[in-house]
Amino acid sequence: MVKINLKFGADGGTARFATVLVSNAAQFSSHVFLKYKQKTVPVKNTPKSIMEIVDLDIRPFEDYQVIVDGPDEDHALFVYKLRLQEFQPDIQL
Repeated sequence: MVKINLKFGADGGTARFATVLVSNAAQFSSHVFLKYKQKTVPVKNTPKSIMEIVDLDIRPFEDYQVIVDGPDEDHALFVYKLRLQEFQPDIQL
């Protein structure tokens, strides 16, 4: 299991953020989760997953965590870091 702690950017919309997360989920056999405050939701390539992420109501400059667990977790986390740079440009690759 690998995790990365991130901060939601001021310019990113929650719906766009959710779409970026779920659109990458189908590429990997690992399970991906998004944790915000005390709630964790699975990230899957489904409309329901988009709604669950949007319903978290992540606010600008709030911390959240992406958790990846599975056989290709390191590669998946690297890809998520690349894609999430749109919302947090200072992500360390």
